[in-house]
Amino acid sequence: MRKSAIINRRSSVALTALLLALTGTSLRADDIRLASGEILSGKVLSTDAKTVRFLHPVLGELSLPAAQITILPKDAAARAAALKNAPAPMTPEAIAAANPASAQVNPNPAPAPTPAPTPAKPKDPESFWEGWKGTVDLGLNGSAGNSENFSLRGAVGLKRTTEPMETAVNFSYIYATDDGRATKSRAEASIRNDWLFKDSPWGFFAQGKFEFDDFQSWLYRVSAFAGPSYTFIKNDTTLLRGRVGFGLSREIMRRADNAITPEALAGLDFEHKLNDRTKVFANVDYLPSLKRFTTFRIDSKAGLEILLDKDSGMNFKLGAADRYQSNPGPGAKRNDIDYFATLGWNF
Repeated sequence: MRKSAIINRRSSVALTALLLALTGTSLRADDIRLASGEILSGKVLSTDAKTVRFLHPVLGELSLPAAQITILPKDAAARAAALKNAPAPMTPEAIAAANPASAQVNPNPAPAPTPAPTPAKPKDPESFWEGWKGTVDLGLNGSAGNSENFSLRGAVGLKRTTEPMETAVNFSYIYATDDGRATKSRAEASIRNDWLFKDSPWGFFAQGKFEFDDFQSWLYRVSAFAGPSYTFIKNDTTLLRGRVGFGLSREIMRRADNAITPEALAGLDFEHKLNDRTKVFANVDYLPSLKRFTTFRIDSKAGLEILLDKDSGMNFKLGAADRYQSNPGPGAKRNDIDYFATLGWNF
C-alpha cells in the first residue's frame, strides 16, 4: 500500500511537470525570481518560513531557501514592486547547501593544508655577558736550512648580536723573523659597538683601537671614533653597512711630542654568503687628519672564509690586509700589506 502511494505521488509530480512543459508559462503557472536574477515559471508546491518547494517543468522539484526566493504576483504593478525589492544575489555556496543532491561535493574533502608555523625569534640575552660567539685563528709558516724564516699570525674575535645592538671585540698578533732577525712584530686590539634603530636603516657606532708596531715610526697608537651608521643591505646572505664619524688618535713616538690628532672617519663593511659554507668579507676605513687634509690613513681588509666542518666549527680563511699612510715618516713605506692563510675554530 505504501509503495503504491509513493508511485502515485511520483506519477503526480511527473504529470504536473509534463503539463507545465506542454502549456509553457500559462496563467496558472507561478513565477519566482531567484536571488541570482533568473525568473523561473512552474508551480509552487508549498512554502514555509525556511523553504519553498517548487516544481519546474525541466529541473523537476527544487527545495530553495525562502530568504533567497521572491514569488512574483500575477498583477503587473505588484510584480514590478516585488522585482525592485528582490533579495541580494544567492551565492554558489548557498545554492549548493539548498540542493545538496545537485552539487558535486566530495564526501571526503582533503583537509586544508596547515600553514608551517613561524619559527619563534630567539630572545635576546638578559645579561651583557651572555650571547657571545667567538672564533680563534692561527697561521704558521717557516723554513730552516740555508735560510731561516718564521712567521706567526694569531687572532681572537668575539661578537654579540641582539636586536638593538651589535658588539665586536678583536685581537690579533703578527710576528715574523728572517735569518733569526725579527722583521715584524705587530699587535692590534679593537672594540666596536653598533646601536641599531628599530625599523630603520640608521644607527650609531662607537669604536676604539689600540695598536703596537715595532717597525713603524711610532711604537703605540690609540684612537677612538663615533658617529652615525647606515645599513644599505641586510638579509640572510648579504650585509652592507656604511658609517661616518669623528674622533682622535694619538701616536706615541720614540722621539716625538706624542700630539693628539683630530681625525674624521668614513668606513664601509661588507659580507656576502656564497653558500652555507663559504662567504667573502671586506672592510675599509678612510681616516683623514682634520689638521691637514693631505695627511690621511686607510685601513682595509678582504678575504674568503670557508667552513670546513660544521660540528667542530673549523674554518679556513684566506685574505690580505693593508695599512696605508700618506706620510709614514722617515725610512718607512706607505703601504704595509699582510697576506694570511689561517685555520680557525668557532665557539
